Amino acid sequence: GQTGHVVPPNDAAAFAAAMQSLAESPEQVSYMGEAARTRYHSLFTAEKMAADYLTLYQQLQESRALRCD
Repeated sequence: GQTGHVVPPNDAAAFAAAMQSLAESPEQVSYMGEAARTRYHSLFTAEKMAADYLTLYQQLQESRALRCD
């Protein structure tokens, strides 16, 4: 993945392999870290989530108003 490795639950061998690949590639760790920071700032900041909730509430209000007409 771009921001980390996904391994099956309870698969210690897959987890160990993922950790080993990161240990062997500091460049990959750096790239994944930067990609994760970018993803966080675009999707998960308090400001972004508040704006998304506001949009959702406005859409729900509009939808409800249409049904009441």
